[in-house]
Amino acid sequence: MTLLAYNCRLLSFCISITCLGLLLFSQASFGAVSNQKKITSSTHITVLKPQHTFKKIRNHSKKPLVVLFSSFDRRCPSCERANQGFYKLSEQQKKRFDFIFVNTMPWAAKELETSLHYRVNIRHPATMMFYQGKILKRVIGDNYSKMTSYLNEVEQIIASDRLALYGKSLSGRSFNEVIISDKYRRFLDKYLASKRNYKALAVAYAGRGKWTASQKVGYSSQQKANNQALKQCNENWKGKGQAGSCKLYMVGNRYVFNNASVQIDQSLALK
Repeated sequence: MTLLAYNCRLLSFCISITCLGLLLFSQASFGAVSNQKKITSSTHITVLKPQHTFKKIRNHSKKPLVVLFSSFDRRCPSCERANQGFYKLSEQQKKRFDFIFVNTMPWAAKELETSLHYRVNIRHPATMMFYQGKILKRVIGDNYSKMTSYLNEVEQIIASDRLALYGKSLSGRSFNEVIISDKYRRFLDKYLASKRNYKALAVAYAGRGKWTASQKVGYSSQQKANNQALKQCNENWKGKGQAGSCKLYMVGNRYVFNNASVQIDQSLALK
C-alpha cells in the first residue's frame, strides 16, 4: 500500500468518526430541544424561575404538587433524562397532581436561596413532592422508574392523616428542614413501624441541619417512655455542645411537637 493510499484511508476514517460524533451530538441536542418545547408548551406544567418558586409552592393549596428542580442546559445530561421522565409523568398523572418545573440556568450556578432552602443537590436534578406547603418526598437524580409508586406513597400520607408528622409548612428555621433528610426519615419510619407499647420520640433542632433525636419503645407506661426519650435526647444534645433542650415529637403514634408541655400532660391524664 502506498503512503498516499494509507493517508487517504486514514483521512476517510477520521472523517467518518467526526461525522458520527456530530450525528450523535445533533441527536442529543434535538432531544434536549424537543423536551424543552414539550415542557414549556404543556398546559399542565408551570415553568418557573427559581426566584418565583418559594411563593408559588407556599400558596399552592389544591392538588398535591410535584416540583422538578432541573435545567434545559445541554451541558447537564442527567437534567435531560430527568426532564424527559418528568414530562411523561405529568402526562400520566395530571389528573391527580399538579406539576412545576424550576428552570435553573446555567446549570450548577448557585442561583438563589430557594434551591438552598430545599437543600437541593446542585450537581443533580431533584424532584420534590409537596402538599399544603409541606415536603412529603424528595428524590435526587434522573431515575423516574419508581416515581409512580412515590406518588402513591404521597397520596397515602395525605389519606391517612399523617401530614402532621412532616412539620410546619415551609418557613425559616423549621424542623421541616430536617424532615426531608433521608437520615431522619429512616429514623422516623423505624419509630412508626414499632408496635411495642409504650413509646416516645424526642428531638432538638438548632437550624442549618443541626439536630438530634432519641426514641424509646417498650416501656411499662407512657410517662416513662416520654421521660427516657427526653433524657437520652438531652444527653445527646449536650454532648454535641448545643444549648437548649429537647422536645417531645411523638407520644405513641401521636404527633405532639407543636403542643405545649401542659397539653401533653393533660392528654396523658385522660388515659
